[in-house]
Amino acid sequence: MIANFALTRLVIRKDDRWNRNVLRILKQGEQYQFNGYGDECGSLERDFFAAGVTISAIVGKNGSGKSSLLDLTYRMFNNLGYCLKRSLKHKPTEPHLGFVPDLYADLDFVVIDPKTDVKTYCCIHNYGDTVAFEYGKEKFKFHRIRGKADNEDEFAGYEPLESLTRKELGKLSHCLFYTIVINYSMQAFLPDEYTSDGTLWLQDNEPILAMKSTWIDEMFHKNDGYMTPIVLNPYRNHGTIDMGNIDELIDTYALSLLIFYKNRKRQKEFMPGYTTGRIEFSRNDGKLIDKCRQFTGAADRQQFMNLFCDAVKDPMHYASQIVRAYGFDTDRANGMTAELYLYLVYKTFAIAAKYADYEVYSEIGRVRNCVKPIGDADFEKVCSSIRDLVKLILSDPSHITFKIRQTCYLLCCLELVNRNSHLGKMLQCERFTIDDYVLLTSVIWKQVSQERQSVMMNGKAQYLERIIQTLPPPLFNANIVLKNKNGVEVDFHHLSSGERQFMHTLCTMVYHINNIRTIKSTTRLRYRKINIVLDEAELCFHPEMQRRFVDALIKYLSVTGLTWYCAFHILIVTHSPFILSDIPQCNILYLEEGRQINGENAITVNPFGANVNDVLAQSFFLDRGFVGEFAKKKIEGIVSYLKSDKLVKDGWNMDKAERFIHRIIGEPIIRKMLEDMLLAAINEAMRKIDEDSEKELSAVTGGLNIPGL
Repeated sequence: MIANFALTRLVIRKDDRWNRNVLRILKQGEQYQFNGYGDECGSLERDFFAAGVTISAIVGKNGSGKSSLLDLTYRMFNNLGYCLKRSLKHKPTEPHLGFVPDLYADLDFVVIDPKTDVKTYCCIHNYGDTVAFEYGKEKFKFHRIRGKADNEDEFAGYEPLESLTRKELGKLSHCLFYTIVINYSMQAFLPDEYTSDGTLWLQDNEPILAMKSTWIDEMFHKNDGYMTPIVLNPYRNHGTIDMGNIDELIDTYALSLLIFYKNRKRQKEFMPGYTTGRIEFSRNDGKLIDKCRQFTGAADRQQFMNLFCDAVKDPMHYASQIVRAYGFDTDRANGMTAELYLYLVYKTFAIAAKYADYEVYSEIGRVRNCVKPIGDADFEKVCSSIRDLVKLILSDPSHITFKIRQTCYLLCCLELVNRNSHLGKMLQCERFTIDDYVLLTSVIWKQVSQERQSVMMNGKAQYLERIIQTLPPPLFNANIVLKNKNGVEVDFHHLSSGERQFMHTLCTMVYHINNIRTIKSTTRLRYRKINIVLDEAELCFHPEMQRRFVDALIKYLSVTGLTWYCAFHILIVTHSPFILSDIPQCNILYLEEGRQINGENAITVNPFGANVNDVLAQSFFLDRGFVGEFAKKKIEGIVSYLKSDKLVKDGWNMDKAERFIHRIIGEPIIRKMLEDMLLAAINEAMRKIDEDSEKELSAVTGGLNIPGL
């Protein structure tokens, strides 16, 4: 059973050295409390939302300090990542984090034991050039970034962490948590807004302050095996989001979830109103061949594949030794099998080149070696290294090796059949369904020896992982079709923008969580506490989708079994009263002009299950009403006219007022009120007309009483 976990409070210390660009509207000395879990007697039960899940929210008007508050926590996570990785050798593809100086803040979090409800109080400190953290009685501090000695007494009793090895890092896993940020706002994470921070970059083991480059860009770089304790989504290249690439990634992220829900016996609804329909695969456009061909003199794809097949069949080549190390027959290098061998070779090189756990094999990890021979002098040494590399890859159960396992799974199946088999013919088709693929490969897989199965697949993998491992490898592209509640098929890419946004958020979240959960190596940080930040969560959502969003989040985490292995704190920044109505008041941080508003004193309506209008009025500080400003001014204008004693005023007259009230006003109560005012105004005007007529008549007759007049 997993413990519960929650971020509880951010404390901004008073200090004259604060980086002003970071603080912005936030106040020194202020304490921002996200929820009551850190109190001795927490105001909510530990498993109120679900076992292993806690949820908090931040609300406030635009400009109230929500983004500033989150950005400060991101800087703190960045600085923690910088310190964790400072003493480690970096791979070229890994993020080279910079350090944001002059932060003076503490971020508190709590871990609650599921059996005893005992709370472990924890904190991350960022004090100038020092980063430290506490986990109950365990206290650690990193070596000061610039050697300043202005806070020696502050962390005197903390165990120093200097020159950390990856194994020592792994031991700290239980003390730390990972943060997944999802923010699709076009105005978020623009690099130019962070240049004034100043960033310390490590050069020749010395930190150098730079004002024109920013730490935020490096936060989007991946491929460090989730070592850096935060990931920002979606990926931005210097502030630019490539939505075409994001859509392709979401297809990949969604596949295992779609199949998971399709195979369920009940509650098959994948997203509100939709179930899984057809999932079809087709051959991709040969990008892999082009990527590898650029390092050769091959004129076209066919010529390159001829070179590659020759290399696989010649034991003096890298490609041949890699295929042999996986246990496959090099003489079968032709057609579909040859392309699968190419992907196997390419991915093996890529893993050796990208990931720190494979550092000793980085010299092998060069794509240019895919058709190159091994030198005679180094032949035995290189072959031995290749065998060790492949053995390490196959023993790695993490997300890093998923695509290798997909490729091996299909290759093992193809080994047992000929090209004219049902499987062979299906793979040559323009399209085939996942159902047919699973059916044919699963039958053949049973014939693979138990020893081979245990080597090629992670036998201890949980359900989502097992689905991922048996998907078609990346030589094939997926086309996803859903079914709506009426049974009509809808292409995944033809969903509405709000529905696609919903899927982007949930699939990205589950993808990263599942990847993090698969990391078990003792030389890597194995996070089992995950903080999920959903900034402007309701972006593009219809109110009905907003209403169902929190429930859907909890369902995805619980149904997929992710809560069995990880504890989650979900922090939602929102302007939606529908989302807020699912969160009790004690778990809401109200912001106004950079300060926290005390919920119990200033917010009298608890939003949980409350009327949406009441939630809007108080939780979102709509002190000027719920009507649009333009409509409000129009109504105020007609009220002013109807209260005046003029027949024409500010463009209004009785006819225009009557048309406006009866044809335009939608709210019945307001319409009735204005109708009453209009009737009163008409009666008053008629009364005045009668009085004026009597006065005129009296003036004409001289006050004489003339019968009949």
